[in-house]
Amino acid sequence: MTARRKAAALAAPTTIEEAKAMIARYAAVSARVAAIDAEADSAIAEARRLQAVATAPCEDELRQLFAALKTWWAVAGGEIAGKRRSTELAGVEIGVRRSPPSLKLPKAMGVKAAITAMLGNGLAGWLRIKYELDKPGIIGAIGNDPDHDLAKMGFEAVSKDEFFIALRPVEAPKVDE
Repeated sequence: MTARRKAAALAAPTTIEEAKAMIARYAAVSARVAAIDAEADSAIAEARRLQAVATAPCEDELRQLFAALKTWWAVAGGEIAGKRRSTELAGVEIGVRRSPPSLKLPKAMGVKAAITAMLGNGLAGWLRIKYELDKPGIIGAIGNDPDHDLAKMGFEAVSKDEFFIALRPVEAPKVDE
């Protein structure tokens, strides 16, 4: 059996002065965390910028090589791969492949027109209807009318009190000129 462990006792403030000091410390530590995060974000952004600069020539060369090999494959691919669509050369698979199918609408027909045409031709089975709860609407209806049918079904608008600390932006001290 494991021994029961007690959490360290919290040093809760007992006076308003102690609470103010603890709040000031909370704000200072939070500001330090924000500064560390900003410094890390800046370093990451700089690393990404340096990466982009370093890889740009490689990316350009890759595009050129890809275009040249695509042109070459269009001419020589059938002879090299035979009945297959691709083959392995120099440890790399090269060839053509079929992309997954996508739906193309009839010419000059948008989605709304396609839906209307399908409904008119009795093809509603190919259309999707998505149902979801209108949570803000339900909360508003129950809040404004406790005898609403939704409330009678058992729906409730529930909220709870929760502790928070909202840090305010610190203003620089004003200096008389």
